[in-house]
Amino acid sequence: MRERTPVHTECYLPGIDKWFELYGVPDGDGLTTFFKNITDRKRLEKKLVSQADDLRTILDSIPDMVWSAAGHGTIDYFNRSWAQYVGLTKEEFDTDFDELTRKYFHREDQARVGEIWNRSIETGQIFEIEFRVLHNSGEYRWAMARAQPHRDKNGTIVRWYGTCTDIHERVLAENKLRQSQILQSSILDASADSIKILDLDATILMINAPGVRAKGAKDASDIVGNYWIDFWPAKYRGAARRAVRKARHGETARFIGSFTLPKGKSKWWDVVVSPIRDDAGEIKTLLCISRDITEQRKTAERLRIASECDFLTSLPNRRAFEAHLKKVTARARDNGRNVGLMLLDLDHFKHVNDTLGHLAGDHLLQVLAKRLQACVSDSGFVGRLGGDEFAVVLDDIQDETELIAAATQVLAKMEQPVTFIGRLIHGGLSIGCAMFPRDAENAQDLLKHADTALYDLKASGRGGIQMFNSVMMEAAERSASQLSLARRVVQDDAVEPYYQPKVRLDTGEVAGFEALLRWWCPGNGIQPPSSVSEAFNDYELATKIGGLMQNRIFEHMAEWLDAGLDLPPVSINAAPAEFARDDYGERMLRSLERHAISPSLVELEITEHVLVHRRSEQVVRALQLLSDTGIRIALDDFGTGHSSLSYLRDFPVDVIKIDRSFVGRMLTNNTMRAIVEAITKLGPSLSLEIVAEGIETPEQLHALRDIGCDLGQGYLFGKAMHADEVAWRLGSANWPFRIE
Repeated sequence: MRERTPVHTECYLPGIDKWFELYGVPDGDGLTTFFKNITDRKRLEKKLVSQADDLRTILDSIPDMVWSAAGHGTIDYFNRSWAQYVGLTKEEFDTDFDELTRKYFHREDQARVGEIWNRSIETGQIFEIEFRVLHNSGEYRWAMARAQPHRDKNGTIVRWYGTCTDIHERVLAENKLRQSQILQSSILDASADSIKILDLDATILMINAPGVRAKGAKDASDIVGNYWIDFWPAKYRGAARRAVRKARHGETARFIGSFTLPKGKSKWWDVVVSPIRDDAGEIKTLLCISRDITEQRKTAERLRIASECDFLTSLPNRRAFEAHLKKVTARARDNGRNVGLMLLDLDHFKHVNDTLGHLAGDHLLQVLAKRLQACVSDSGFVGRLGGDEFAVVLDDIQDETELIAAATQVLAKMEQPVTFIGRLIHGGLSIGCAMFPRDAENAQDLLKHADTALYDLKASGRGGIQMFNSVMMEAAERSASQLSLARRVVQDDAVEPYYQPKVRLDTGEVAGFEALLRWWCPGNGIQPPSSVSEAFNDYELATKIGGLMQNRIFEHMAEWLDAGLDLPPVSINAAPAEFARDDYGERMLRSLERHAISPSLVELEITEHVLVHRRSEQVVRALQLLSDTGIRIALDDFGTGHSSLSYLRDFPVDVIKIDRSFVGRMLTNNTMRAIVEAITKLGPSLSLEIVAEGIETPEQLHALRDIGCDLGQGYLFGKAMHADEVAWRLGSANWPFRIE
């Protein structure tokens, strides 16, 4: 395939409402041109611009006053409601902070607003203030501004987002309340809250009846005149002082604390301290409202305990376990000790549930939980992380030897059979181990590395004990990177099938195509499937990528057929994970019907790993369903695994593909040549089509043709090509391939 050089020219065809990018391909002394459909990209660009405009329109349409500032404090956006509030159009409104305060803020509030705004910028604390603004009516009205910082992943403030609300009526009401001299009326005494008026030094000036009862006093005179902060236990006095200090400076403060009544009953209080201003706006007294939240705290504590306990085994759950792990690793960091972590996973637990039922599985988990607790010393902590996964923390161990010894003991105990209604359940166990601080710098990484060791153990064969090492981490990070990349491919819909021709070795005629996964990476171009290979072990990702591939392939096939091209069958590959849900065949047939593609034009390629997968019954059903509709089934990479002729007997296989490893060595290795020849001769007797993969030289072509192999594919006939080139070749005289 000649390399295409993109021509940076875009054009719009109104008749079909599509955008295209023009490409040119050298062809002899001339230039062959064809187009790439970029309609989706252009529509996305238009959509993003529209969304930005829509967002500004939305912000300008809401009645609340909205504003925004850069991380360093420069205010650069006000919505239309702000401008209208002061009687201007949005275009006339000045976003310069100094100019804004000078023009529209009350002279007595200007310095205070600037001081608090600058303090918030310096400290990163939430900005909140009440002040007076010149309203479009010509009078100053009270408003409350509030802004919250938005930080990047490093904790740096990148934006401030704020609102401003008219609170004039509320402030007037508060002033009226202060002037009414009825603070000691039945209204306050009827409240369930403890309400107090303090002077600026926190001396109690007034307290309502519920407040007197809350303090355990007989009369208000026993409390009035006392220093409010002295009523609090020593551990809460700091919070009380800070609340008074903030209120004296015009801010509302809040904290939660408890104290014990004279009769020994403890109460929890949600306390709010607010400034009270006189008519001149000066703070003369403080309003303190304390609400009894004792019952809420008790309920929250009961819920916390319930949320940290596993219902089935009564062990601490993942949340409680992770909290404990964080605590012991922090303590170990301070005292220079070691912490050992074991992650335990039951082998073939699903088989127990599937064969004996979930009651048997629950019983197995309960018994093993008790055994696990019995195995662990007093310094150990056992938790159930979920499903069939348990974890053990060993605090203050000497070294890896002690951790492995403990794991060995656990393994021996846990592998003893469990009896359930007269039947023995044999449960194997896999244990992944890691040590702090040798293998991790914190609790989160320790858990991650023990899980990596467990995953590595299960990947190489279940059962036993595996310690973490850095090599595993590299493999895990590579796997995580590929999975992340695959998710981005799915999210961006970046799948791009390429097509490699299958050729008749005697004539060079194209007998079909194999669709191969490629994906488009902005800035790096077309990428191979090896860059996301880990995704094909994950059901969700494998299914999504496979679905995108199928859809794109069928779109191409429909376009070729609509163009009147003579299209040979196209092969589609399926990963074992795609059969995890028992509807693979139905989904493919629905997609074919949606695109109006005949099943006879489709071939499904699977490897023998699909056939030996534990979901083989689901695989058989799917393959049989597809085969019955006319889709041919090809067995790829034949001979590379535990190949068996029983596959050809038990599964509806129509095509065998000889793996490239045999073809590549058949000219230098007589055994390989004999295997290729045997497979080739096996085909006709079993009514199977034989395809040789990886043909790269004329010598290989001649050898395969001499032993009777009819079909092949490989770089000798060209690399996989883009759909546009397939269409061009199918519609031109560039077929067949030259066979010498």
